Amino acid sequence: LAKICEPRTLSTKVRQTLIAIAGEPNRYVREAALKHLKKSKLAEDEVQTLEGYLTRKTADFRRSIFELLLNRADKLAVGTIDRLLSAGDANQRAAGIELARRMVDDERMAEPIRERLRDYREAKGKRLASAEAEAIEIVLNPASRPPTLEDGLGLFDPADRTPTVAP
Repeated sequence: LAKICEPRTLSTKVRQTLIAIAGEPNRYVREAALKHLKKSKLAEDEVQTLEGYLTRKTADFRRSIFELLLNRADKLAVGTIDRLLSAGDANQRAAGIELARRMVDDERMAEPIRERLRDYREAKGKRLASAEAEAIEIVLNPASRPPTLEDGLGLFDPADRTPTVAP
């Protein structure tokens, strides 16, 4: 892979090959292909192929795909979220919600994304899976997030801590 990825900008054929390799079951081959893809700009058809890979459950693979999808312009990333939310596969819908959460956390088009999630929740109604409903609630209402180690498992607000002073 290193040999075909030597040029400064990857050609369309090389990118298509890397995207095909990114779908391989072998973790090491897949990671190498995704590493090279992170250095290039992806076309919309290539992005849709990556979105198709989000039917899989492998956590490290999904995380790498999320990075590629989030390294695009906000409007393009929102388009990806819309496509994933309308997908028939539960893993793809969960990926759409996760991408929305990450964009909201980064303050990237937060309000339009929250509005899309509200519309999605209303459109699904009672057919909305409980896991999806919980994930959407976390995006729409940040106070409902589960406690983390960063907030002392919910015991304090990290913003209220005294800043550390170097000795």
